[in-house]
Amino acid sequence: MPISMMLFRGEDKRKWDKPEIRLMNGMTVYMPLKPNTVQNCWNELKTWLKKEAGDTLGGKVAALGQTLRQSGKPNALATAWTHNGSFLSDFNYVLSFPQVYLFYWGGTIDNPDIGNVCLFTQPSDVNEFFIVLDNQEISNSTILGFGHKAGTNEITFFQDLPLNSIVSCNGKLISSLVLKKQVNLDFDERIQYRKYIRP
Repeated sequence: MPISMMLFRGEDKRKWDKPEIRLMNGMTVYMPLKPNTVQNCWNELKTWLKKEAGDTLGGKVAALGQTLRQSGKPNALATAWTHNGSFLSDFNYVLSFPQVYLFYWGGTIDNPDIGNVCLFTQPSDVNEFFIVLDNQEISNSTILGFGHKAGTNEITFFQDLPLNSIVSCNGKLISSLVLKKQVNLDFDERIQYRKYIRP
């Protein structure tokens, strides 16, 4: 059964612009995998994990998520499932996903895959690494997140998140903001804001 999920993300103004600029194409990752689709992300990440993990995980497929999180890859967006203790910074975002499906990791170290459905309904239920989709089939999902048990039960996404999943920033509704439009950027702005621009 799908569940609804509310997540939290803090961003430092030294690294990210204010939401009126930062969200011109949704909540974008810094260096997206291309093409920026969930199926492609999954394929790329599996290839990377098989290459990097080797025999260091003791055969535990679930540890792949931890390996990836610790790598600090730039094509990722870290969020917290719990508000208490979640990172508070200059720009504090609330994200909402009305229907997500949670899965355990499955397969093998050599061929990691989506596993059985998780029955987590809240952060306190988390007892293992897990995968987040918004469809039961990865080929039809528009999001791909890896979750793990931590102080804030983090979930890291690997593709741009759509604007309609971002509810607010610093308590102000995103729908009330006037966002910068990519079509209106001049030459210098296109260089300045290149990490937010999408084809």
